[in-house]
Amino acid sequence: MRSLSPPFQETQDFEKLPIGTFCAWRFSDWVVAVTCMPLTLGAAIKGQWLSSDVICQIQGYVIQVWACFSLTIVALTAVNRYYRVVRPALYRKFFTKRLTMIVTTSSSLYVSLCR
Repeated sequence: MRSLSPPFQETQDFEKLPIGTFCAWRFSDWVVAVTCMPLTLGAAIKGQWLSSDVICQIQGYVIQVWACFSLTIVALTAVNRYYRVVRPALYRKFFTKRLTMIVTTSSSLYVSLCR
C-alpha cells in the first residue's frame, strides 16, 4: 500500500533536471541585461547612437545570439518535459546531469558560431 506523502516529495525528481537549463536561460538573460541594455537605454534617452559602429554591430550580434540561445533552451526544456511525462524509461536513461550540461554547452556554442 502506498503511503500518503506531501506532493513535493513525489515531484523532487521531476524538478532536478530543468534546473540546469533554467540556470542557463537565466544566465543568458543576465548577459543581455548587462551587455546590451545600457547601450540601448543610452540611445533611447539621447535619441541617437552614442557608441561607435563596431559597438553597434557587436550589440546586434550579442542580442541575436542570446535570443536564439534562449529559444533553444526553451525547446530543449520542452523535449525534456515530453520525455519525462510520456517516456519515463527513456528519460531516466538519457537525461542525466552530464548530458544536460553537454547539450546546453553545445547548443550555446552552436548558436554563437552559426550566427
